[in-house]
Amino acid sequence: MPARGKQSKTAGRTWPELTERDLRKVLKEMRVHVEDMKKGDEDALRELLSRSLGKLQGLPSAARSEDLLDPFSMDGCEPDEEFRMAFCHNRTLQEIASVQAGGSLNNAYLQYRETLALLALHHHEGMCSVALMQDKEQTIAIMMLLKGLKRGPGGSPLFEVQFLCSLKSNLPKEVLAAVQKALFPEGSEGTPTQTFTVKVLEAQLIKEVLLSNAARLSPEYKQDSKQEWGIEGTPFDVSFLMPAGLPDADQTESLDARCANKKCGKPASNCCGRCKVVRYCSTECQTAHRTTHALTCNYVATGPSAHMTMKDSIAHVERQLNAPQTDDGAPSASVHAQKKFLVKVQISPDMRNPHLIYDQRRSFQVFVTQQEQPAFTELARVVRQKGVQGLKAYMWARRDSDSSLRVFLEGMPARLPPW
Repeated sequence: MPARGKQSKTAGRTWPELTERDLRKVLKEMRVHVEDMKKGDEDALRELLSRSLGKLQGLPSAARSEDLLDPFSMDGCEPDEEFRMAFCHNRTLQEIASVQAGGSLNNAYLQYRETLALLALHHHEGMCSVALMQDKEQTIAIMMLLKGLKRGPGGSPLFEVQFLCSLKSNLPKEVLAAVQKALFPEGSEGTPTQTFTVKVLEAQLIKEVLLSNAARLSPEYKQDSKQEWGIEGTPFDVSFLMPAGLPDADQTESLDARCANKKCGKPASNCCGRCKVVRYCSTECQTAHRTTHALTCNYVATGPSAHMTMKDSIAHVERQLNAPQTDDGAPSASVHAQKKFLVKVQISPDMRNPHLIYDQRRSFQVFVTQQEQPAFTELARVVRQKGVQGLKAYMWARRDSDSSLRVFLEGMPARLPPW
């Protein structure tokens, strides 16, 4: 693969860096809003990626020296079931292996999470102390030696690793010697090794994770580790890996909160009082942007919509909470009158199960089934095509009456709400 954009020298050759287009793609996959970021500012995008990766790993900001990590001071742990599930996120080995082998994911961040899960599974089974990650064409490679397992921030497992990123086709002799020494120490029969096939963009993201995490380590720890592991003067560097969470609106909202007034673009802390979606840095910017925002804030779709007749879900919810049940299944009174309001539509993976629609305060909440609501079929199709992971979406809705709900299929909020 020809290198594009900025390039970093690794092992005597150049490693293809994430381009601005790649950075924007990965950040969008992580549900970080980048539309208002200025074009050409790759440094800002890379910094945002680093902060996003840190947040999704549950790491401190590392903005101060006291926030830097020293794994030597952390308690060691063994790869038990709790450790394995932290990386796997309740996915079975069969599910993970199936996705990995099928290569059906077109999302570098999710691919990275699957690779992390496989790495943890193989280490759990005693198969993997060395991981070699390379793309299908074997043009680039990442080698990681898993040196230890600690309990990191929040009790999450933390892999201590030494790593090397290189063009596989032209590893210099000193790298080959270091690899051979690591794989076959004197008096040993070799170290368990596992090879992972990754896509180029995923490999670039993994490299960014390793570099970003390396910057979170204290200089003393890095220096002591290199001496202890015997990698001083080699191309290997020291870093760590931790479980990476699923990106969600409440995790990334604080990272991408920028003023919607395109003439400003400053960090924003206030949101529109009506839609609770668009954010502003000041009253002045909100006033200046009012005419433009009105098209979205006051949006009432004239296009396609899904119209459903409801039954109240209160009894269903109360059963889940073991609370006293209501004595009828009549629809609840409309707290929104006939005004449009924002709802979250959550699709059950099994379409035969009930699906949930609710507003931010849960003042409106209803379970619907495809069997009882034929119009839900089209709504589910839109969620699968445009929603987050194909399972949930924020959409505008209106209650035409106490027993009638209309969900508009167009005009979704450009920015994901923090709920």
